[in-house]
Amino acid sequence: MNNIHVNGIQLLTYTQKLYITKYIPKIINITKIYKNIINITFVTNPQIKQLNVKFKKKNKYTDVLTFCINDTSARLGYNNILGEIIISINEASRQAKQNKHNVEIEILKLIIHGIFHLLGLNHKKNNKEKKIQFKYENKIINHYNITNTNIFK
Repeated sequence: MNNIHVNGIQLLTYTQKLYITKYIPKIINITKIYKNIINITFVTNPQIKQLNVKFKKKNKYTDVLTFCINDTSARLGYNNILGEIIISINEASRQAKQNKHNVEIEILKLIIHGIFHLLGLNHKKNNKEKKIQFKYENKIINHYNITNTNIFK
């Protein structure tokens, strides 16, 4: 995972760290962004709300924020920096319960979701992009048979 920098790792459980270690390289491979650098930061709800207010002007919690810094990094001569994905561990837990799967799967879904945002897909733009984005997110999860029980296989 040398192109992925993870911050806030202390907020994750041992099993969550295992999922990330096992599946992020596979996600990177299938999305073909292995030459890019991505920062993934795990935060709490108060932290993500603060960022959401500051950068998106929305006074609420959110599950994931992405910041594409490719334009800026290209101007600085760092063409391989794709961006930053910030994930609320609290929202990931809440959504996992709501979707009836474990938090590890929800975290991976949010990472995939964030990567697609960094690649330019925006599900809020129109329904067509929303369908494309969610189709590919589910395709990746299904491709690697990511389930609640297969982390130790």
